[in-house]
Amino acid sequence: MFVAGPGLGEGIAVALPGAGWLLIDGCTTGLDGRGLPLEAIVNRWRAPTDDPVVAMVLTHPHEDHVGGFAEVIDALSPQCIGLLSPPGFSESGSIREKLGDPRAGRAERIRRGSERAALIAIQRWAEAQPGRQVLALHEGVTLPAGSSPVQVVARAPDEAVARLGLLPSQDANHLSVVLEIAHGTSRTVLASDLPRYFTNTTRPVRTGWDLVMSRYDFLGDHAVLKVPHHGSAAAMHPDLMPQAAGTQRAWCVTPHNRAKLPRVADLDGLPRMLERQSSVLLTAVPASKRVQAPEEHPGTVRLSQLAARMASQRTGAPFVDAAGVHVAPGNAYEPLDPLWCMAVDQHGTLVSRWRGRVAIEVIS
Repeated sequence: MFVAGPGLGEGIAVALPGAGWLLIDGCTTGLDGRGLPLEAIVNRWRAPTDDPVVAMVLTHPHEDHVGGFAEVIDALSPQCIGLLSPPGFSESGSIREKLGDPRAGRAERIRRGSERAALIAIQRWAEAQPGRQVLALHEGVTLPAGSSPVQVVARAPDEAVARLGLLPSQDANHLSVVLEIAHGTSRTVLASDLPRYFTNTTRPVRTGWDLVMSRYDFLGDHAVLKVPHHGSAAAMHPDLMPQAAGTQRAWCVTPHNRAKLPRVADLDGLPRMLERQSSVLLTAVPASKRVQAPEEHPGTVRLSQLAARMASQRTGAPFVDAAGVHVAPGNAYEPLDPLWCMAVDQHGTLVSRWRGRVAIEVIS
């Protein structure tokens, strides 16, 4: 499993046993936003023949998960696309009406450009070959896995709620698609941005982790977890993220630098995770791509060191950092730089792992 996250955006590529790829969400790298980690991963490691992209999944239509999704559809031509409740997604007023709403500000309309591009690409893909499958994803739906001995099942969102279509865009996290990948006795959980609580409250989200874990408490027994919502404490659930009991597992977090996630300096985010897990794999420092730079081998950073770095972190904007001082961009813009890769066997053993140049392992 490859997890990419350059500071804004999240893309996951799963090389299924035997043959076939599963791609989830998307992100871009480079200041021009043209680098596509998922395309780079598949093109570099796929077999020369008979190794198709069996499915692509869009967990929810937010900018930090849909960037590059359209371009990857065109480049890799998946056999199936799964997303929240089509055709409700493709016809949803929450995107289409907002895009055409003259009251929407320019910044809002620009921000939704990648969402619109994804819609257009999905429609174009479906129309090109009428036999192609668009799956409406909600709990219990199984994704195709080709000839691989793997089962990929959606564990959220709640089916009854998903049938109602999308919530307003700001609440789309509440309907995020959560995937369980089972291979033998091994389990991987891809938790998307599903929250437990409303932000800065202890008020449970009706469709959130309390509901999911009440139905599927076994999700806490995993070999790999893509931590929900960029490590936000509002998305953590004790049954999903139990204390490590001498077992080897991997928790991977993609940062969201605009939201300053994951938190590093208070009793939130990374500190809370490190109470339950010996280390957390972070695909990049939660800072602008303009100031990211390669991490020296082995890429292990103590939480206190990361907190100190973030407290004095330059933004890359000369006016903010120091009037008249130009901050040179970092050189961490290659698609395979903000990346963790983890290999897991059918018994749930973490066989190996490696990181891209800007990824780090955070320890307490």
